Amino acid sequence: MPGFWNNTKTRVQDLVRRNTMTLLAFAVPALILFVGFLTRGVYPIADRNVLTIDLFHQYAPFMAELQDKLRSGGSLLYSWSGGLGTNFYALFAYYLASPLNLLIVLFPKSLLTEAIMVLIVLKIGLAGACFFVFLRGVWKQENYFGVAIASLYALSSYSLAYYWNIMWLDGVFLLPLVLLGLVLLVRDGKMMLYTISLALVIYSNYYIAFFVCLFTVLYFILCLFQYRSVTRPGPFFASIGRFAAFSLLGAGLAAFLALPTYFSIKLTSAAGDIMPRTVTHTRELFDYISQHFILTPPTIRDGMPNMYAGIVLLILIPMYFLTRAVPHKSKFLHLGLLLVLILSFNINVLDFIWHGMHFPNQLPYRNSFVYIFLVLSMAYPALTHIREFSGKQIGAISLAGAGIVLLAQKLNDKPPELQTLYVSLAFIAIYAAVLTLDRVRRMSRRELALAVLFAVIAELSVNTLMTLHRIDVTEVMSYRDGYMSGPQVEAIREQLKTFEQDEQGDFYRVEVVPPKTINDPFMYQYRGVSIFASTMQTKPVKL
Repeated sequence: MPGFWNNTKTRVQDLVRRNTMTLLAFAVPALILFVGFLTRGVYPIADRNVLTIDLFHQYAPFMAELQDKLRSGGSLLYSWSGGLGTNFYALFAYYLASPLNLLIVLFPKSLLTEAIMVLIVLKIGLAGACFFVFLRGVWKQENYFGVAIASLYALSSYSLAYYWNIMWLDGVFLLPLVLLGLVLLVRDGKMMLYTISLALVIYSNYYIAFFVCLFTVLYFILCLFQYRSVTRPGPFFASIGRFAAFSLLGAGLAAFLALPTYFSIKLTSAAGDIMPRTVTHTRELFDYISQHFILTPPTIRDGMPNMYAGIVLLILIPMYFLTRAVPHKSKFLHLGLLLVLILSFNINVLDFIWHGMHFPNQLPYRNSFVYIFLVLSMAYPALTHIREFSGKQIGAISLAGAGIVLLAQKLNDKPPELQTLYVSLAFIAIYAAVLTLDRVRRMSRRELALAVLFAVIAELSVNTLMTLHRIDVTEVMSYRDGYMSGPQVEAIREQLKTFEQDEQGDFYRVEVVPPKTINDPFMYQYRGVSIFASTMQTKPVKL
């Protein structure tokens, strides 16, 4: 037995040693977000939780119902809790299918809100780790530069603005694995990672998977021309065939959940939107520049796309197109895809197509995380080849970035706030200084990368804390007492137990008055009438 434990300990230590950078890419964004939540008075610091908007009214009650079903062995096909009885299979597929949700069985009912916070922090950490794995797999190297870029992806404005859409976060952290699998499929002929990760993202949340799948098709075109040549038609068309075959296989593996849900969604009020008959654009293209600034207000209910992923991008993206390390063909392919995504934000017909032939009700530009992925994948090779540029060149590019920030105040329809302007300029200056550190004093590439990582941690800490503060002020994070815990909740649960005993299993309906949410029947597992769910069919809603 001692030998077994010693061998296990050695294997774990070896695993950690071989994946230190990946674990760091997980830990940096996860810890920053966790500290950010604590600054809002989240339990155990005070009596608050991370629930806000639909996470408060919809997702948490549904997770309470799932927790009860997992513990009691209840059916995942149907639920009598709410809506006079509802298709729980469709509800599960849209809101609850993430495999990580199994972790909620480890928490008591009174700590479900804390379980949700753990899941959010875990998914943000996984976004960083998975993006790092993507960079390592594509570029076949690992360093602190990769950890910095991965952290920017995990704590982008998309992740912060929509953290409460907890089921969307699976698509955010699985996207890098899908696209790494795609690169391995086209470049190396390996199909396993692509097939499994594609199936997993479709299974976890078919809605966000639509954005992933559509972007995967576009990214495949980029990979095809980057790694294959039309002058060799055999390998070229073989790659197309493999992509089609393994895409169908990946989708087929998740079809048992996706197909029945698709037919259920066709019966909801969201179905049947009409394609716009005229092509219009929403804003001037220069307006999108300011969405990359630090402390830009998050877009939640309406506004422009969430595009922020570090002010350092104003330096690194120009460097990407100037560096000699990236082939011209790759630059043109990435530029083309970049323009397609920006036009997709700006042209109503393309936006309609991206959102599944539907204009979303609030929460616009739900696909902007794929844009963030693309620009950060371009920023990485620019950062790793920073020594190609002289100190004067880095300074000139940084000054150009600062000039763009100042121009945005004059040219944008809605000028950036002053704090956004000043902090953006300050961090551009910080990055310019950090990126030229090795010109001032002798330092290794590893030391320079570590300095960049510290600068990124500082920027992300400031942006995360201020963004969470803004969300708390405008949308309000809730309190624990009276939701899943506290005397009032205990009284409700006791009364429901008494009511169930008195009715002796008869068919009945009941509601808690006054309600905490529209989904109280799911939150407390009683046979209620009220329901608030995107998967609810139109006819019962109109009753």
